[in-house]
Amino acid sequence: MHEQRRAADGLSVLAEASAVLASSVDIEASMRVVAQLAVPRLGDWCSIDLLDPDGTLHRIATVHSDPAQLAIANEFNRRFPAATTDPGGVYQVLRTGVVQASAITDDMIIAGVEHPERRDMLLALGLRSYVIAPMAIDGTVVGTLTIVSAESGHFLGDADSARVQEPAQRAAL
Repeated sequence: MHEQRRAADGLSVLAEASAVLASSVDIEASMRVVAQLAVPRLGDWCSIDLLDPDGTLHRIATVHSDPAQLAIANEFNRRFPAATTDPGGVYQVLRTGVVQASAITDDMIIAGVEHPERRDMLLALGLRSYVIAPMAIDGTVVGTLTIVSAESGHFLGDADSARVQEPAQRAAL
């Protein structure tokens, strides 16, 4: 029953996102609306990043229903932006064009993040799993759509990868 509801939510987001994307010429505003549609139906967080012509990543939107959590995330992204050399995450998806999904545990964060402030901010966000989908046009990845599970406790897995990939692809087009 839960999976049927998640599938229906995914279709609903897809339909609404398609309507928004078809009716607007303002790319950034459209992407922000797509991110807002995804929360909480696809996950607790949504972020959309677009690749600038110079190869840097530009965060278009970060959405969460709790303003306090959103403030932590925005400060984290300001202080610790993703690096092109990161072995995983958005830059890996940009390089490979392959959807990435993973669990996130506190133990993983503690073991893998050396910088104490960065580690503490990640722990405060309560992240549990994520899916990062490429946004591609004619095989060229132009951005990513990231859905993250946190306080809801829902694990984002393989079934969610397809639900995230479709709106990402439509947003790219």
